Amino acid sequence: MPSQPTNARSALTSGAVKPWHVVFLFFVAWSVAIVGSFKATQHIDAAFRREAWNLALQGIFSAIILAFTVIVPEFRRTLRGLFAKPVPRPSAIDLGFAFALTLAWGYGLYRVLVCLPILLAHPEAFRALRFTELLAPLEIKYLAALLGSVIVAPIAEELVFRGYLLNLWIVRHGVWSSVISSSAVFGVFHLETAVFAAPMGVVYALVYLRYQSLWPGIFIHAAYNLLAFPWLLGGLFYVKPRQSIGELSSWIPEFVIAALFIPLFILFWRRFKPAPA
Repeated sequence: MPSQPTNARSALTSGAVKPWHVVFLFFVAWSVAIVGSFKATQHIDAAFRREAWNLALQGIFSAIILAFTVIVPEFRRTLRGLFAKPVPRPSAIDLGFAFALTLAWGYGLYRVLVCLPILLAHPEAFRALRFTELLAPLEIKYLAALLGSVIVAPIAEELVFRGYLLNLWIVRHGVWSSVISSSAVFGVFHLETAVFAAPMGVVYALVYLRYQSLWPGIFIHAAYNLLAFPWLLGGLFYVKPRQSIGELSSWIPEFVIAALFIPLFILFWRRFKPAPA
């Protein structure tokens, strides 16, 4: 990682924008999007309402972020640098290790350390943790939700949390404090999945710092969201018989993937460890 500030960071910190402005902006955009998407979809057929709500939520949120990006000079000046060509050029192996680490966390260690203990103590949390016994037939309505999850969300979230918030905090508090803080806020805004999202934010932050571009992190973020689609990899882990959810034999794939987390983390760290400032 280059020790000197990037052009994007210099443009962002040259004005009056502060980290709390970004947090407040995200809070306002998310709150307005929640209310607006509810209002916009309350009369839609119930069979399609959830997917339409999610798409409206992502669309309204992204529109607000885009509006502020255009209006605020500091945000506008950073775009060229944040979406610049990655330097150095990303290798498929490096990005593969980063992506594999997110899978080892999301489908392995997180489920073994967080989801399994919760279900053992509170089996009624089955649906709250997004598990299901039956996978609904694939319908066109789900593709709308997939569009927001794979395209809209990764771009908007990487721009706000890694592009704006991380860079603003680095100037004031240094690299590691900023990586942890921006990832914690990233987790908080994912509400009930905060424990899952915060470590993912750390991976995305280190990928951004390695390449000084949002594109590699957006790619990994989008790929993870795509595979989480229930009719792809996600279905192999979200679909479980409810009556055997507390049996360890039902969690063998998660234990196997969790065992890969440490070696993958070591390989990832060797490639993405930030250089001393």
